[in-house]
Amino acid sequence: MLRVHREAGELPNPRHEWRELLHVNIREALAAHTLQMRVTVPGVTRMGIFSGIIARRGQLLEAREVVDRGSAGHVRVPHDSSVDESLERAVDRRPVHPRLEIGHRRRDRLRVEVARIGVQHLDDGTAPRRQPLPRSAQTLHRSFDPTLRFAHASIVTRGPGTGKRTPVLRALLASSTMQETHFSRCGGSVTHYKSNVRDIEFNLFEVFNRQDVLGTGIYEDVDEDVARDIVHQVAKLAEGDLSASLVDSDRNPPVYDPATKSVTMPESFKKSYSAYIDAGWGMLDAPVELEGMKVPPSVRWSLAELVCGANPAVHMFSASYAFASLLYYMGNDEQKKLAKHIVDGAWHCTMVLTEPDAGSDVGAGRTKATQNDDGTWNITGVKRFITSAESDMVDNVVHFVLARPEGAGPGTKGLSLFVVPKYHVDLETGELGERNGAYVTNVEDKMGLKVSTTCEVTFGDEHPAVGTLLGDVHDGIAQMFKVIENARMFVGTKAIATLSTGYLNALEYAKERVQGADMTTPAKDAPRVTITHHPDVRRSLMLQKAYAEGLRSLVVYTACQQDIVDQAQKGNPAVELEDGTEAELAARLNDLLLPIVKGVGSERAWVLLGTESLQTYGGSGFLKEYPVEQYVRDAKIDTLYEGTTAIQGLDFFFRKIVKDQGVALGELQKQIMATISEAPASLQREAGLLGQAATDLKDMGEFMFGAAINSLEKPTDAYKVGLTSTRLLLAAGDVVIGWLLLKAAVVAQARLDAGDAGKDEDFYTGKVAAAQFFARTVLPRMASEKAITLAEDGALMDVPEAAF
Repeated sequence: MLRVHREAGELPNPRHEWRELLHVNIREALAAHTLQMRVTVPGVTRMGIFSGIIARRGQLLEAREVVDRGSAGHVRVPHDSSVDESLERAVDRRPVHPRLEIGHRRRDRLRVEVARIGVQHLDDGTAPRRQPLPRSAQTLHRSFDPTLRFAHASIVTRGPGTGKRTPVLRALLASSTMQETHFSRCGGSVTHYKSNVRDIEFNLFEVFNRQDVLGTGIYEDVDEDVARDIVHQVAKLAEGDLSASLVDSDRNPPVYDPATKSVTMPESFKKSYSAYIDAGWGMLDAPVELEGMKVPPSVRWSLAELVCGANPAVHMFSASYAFASLLYYMGNDEQKKLAKHIVDGAWHCTMVLTEPDAGSDVGAGRTKATQNDDGTWNITGVKRFITSAESDMVDNVVHFVLARPEGAGPGTKGLSLFVVPKYHVDLETGELGERNGAYVTNVEDKMGLKVSTTCEVTFGDEHPAVGTLLGDVHDGIAQMFKVIENARMFVGTKAIATLSTGYLNALEYAKERVQGADMTTPAKDAPRVTITHHPDVRRSLMLQKAYAEGLRSLVVYTACQQDIVDQAQKGNPAVELEDGTEAELAARLNDLLLPIVKGVGSERAWVLLGTESLQTYGGSGFLKEYPVEQYVRDAKIDTLYEGTTAIQGLDFFFRKIVKDQGVALGELQKQIMATISEAPASLQREAGLLGQAATDLKDMGEFMFGAAINSLEKPTDAYKVGLTSTRLLLAAGDVVIGWLLLKAAVVAQARLDAGDAGKDEDFYTGKVAAAQFFARTVLPRMASEKAITLAEDGALMDVPEAAF
């Protein structure tokens, strides 16, 4: 199989005949076999084209292939027919589009002559080695068009019937030439990051059956095979190019120049970021109307885990595509044009809420908006903790700013959302104009996640900061919550991704670290064993595994609710859902789960990384020699981002349970009980423990609901809610995690019982073991959490402040 996964191109001359464009010269060594060509191109909704040189079994082969509309095209070439003729017939059957284009990072078009490319081989168990190309093959034929622009290409070939990787080529556009870049095998990374692709696929296709959604409706261009290909390709990129700069960009963080109010990013991170953008993966978040590629949220967030685990700042800087989607669907006609330029330029975008004095009290913000005669607005004020507000990787930044129009009321209801670019933009051409009055006036020096620029932004100080009202409507907080909800999903996914790679790194270390004798052989001269033989190390590793895999299931399950909503809205988030529909219930359930994803995910990840993952290394874990110490520092921010855990707890109780009148919670409980009833005999003990934990959680919620009702007559009873809301959130998270682990164990046990697990027997055994361990050691704690909650009398609020 030949798979082309990443490339970008533009063919500006639409008059070329496709038969003239098609050029295939595959030597007899391949023509003797059945050849399947499969193309996966993120971001392509029109026809694309690939050209490259590959090597197979020591022979040089040249191949060019036209890509079908959408994300994938298949061309099967039987051994008894000509390769050229079969491909030509296939092309004739495909629709001809007047223009060939894919999203690109810069507006300029590059005239490319490929001067040299190299070939890497990955033979089983051997290190990559180069095979130079003969001079006659060093320049690609350009008969199709001399201005074809390539951004990134990756090829994997599989020999007939082997299913093994044979030669690999990766070519990356650098200036005007393609250069070979580092390639690391999925599961064999030489960098810090360790992905868990097998568990991602298990969740997507065995637990939540996303194959039933893929390839249908708005996802018709992405079937199960394409989705799997994308997951594997992003995993490779994450383990290689993306993760390569994590350590260096921590040791050599961005440098802020107060004189020019600019930031210089570390070169290593620039390369990682460019690898991601040039590969086109950001286009998965862009609207299809702007050449984006439509994938279900369940797949998109699974991919986000890979990027966030490898180098979270890459995902943060590339949030521009999601912002462009918001602007396109919620903006006016002129703002839709700006959304297109954001995508084309991959400009940074920011969510601008926090002010130095107001902090999390967004409604206390004092940033002001004054309308101009031409309908634009001048923004004045200072905002703090603004992510991605400045870098030297792009030529423009677009700020989404909450500000209070003159004469508007107090609180959050008086806020409106404005779009304020760093440079003014000619919306017809995309050309940059004069500098706008939005300047970064400080970059924070942080504990971790240093490469992500966290900025203070001052508006309207040196000269006016001019913006436009989003969608021409004053509905700022509701509009911004679209951004906030996406950000909370991201933060939880980031935390969970870091916990996963932290656990896998700790596991690898534990399997190699020899220390002490087995407890059953106490003799002084007993053989030394690896620390995985020690009971408490096993306890620690299984706790990490259970939370990492359970939280991953939580992200995918939450994203599955988003799949339902997305399908109902046909990809347009501005569409209102009908009451009482499946999609409306899914939206409620998604809202209920978001504080768990963000709040519980961040808290459990931060604590486990420090108390278990790092601890596995012993004293070595405190050294910068291993990645876990940086993981711990980088992960702490997740408990603070987008609302602290206390804020998530209050949101969970008041907005997602009380205001929702328990509708979503009731649906969640129903699904939990269904899994309990489906548990096989071998998992009945775990099912019983989950049922008891769910009952304890229900009793906690009822106590808090009673306190909230009583506070209408006795205001101090509200303190009882405030003192227990975080406890409720974390308890709810543990119950949901226990449920999802049991749900996964039911699937795994069925495979084991059927006797067809094959090479995955250990994987499925691990899924069952994780569910059993969690149910037996974590879920019983719900009884004590319930006892503490029901005993809460609010007395802590009577303690004098001076007594603290």
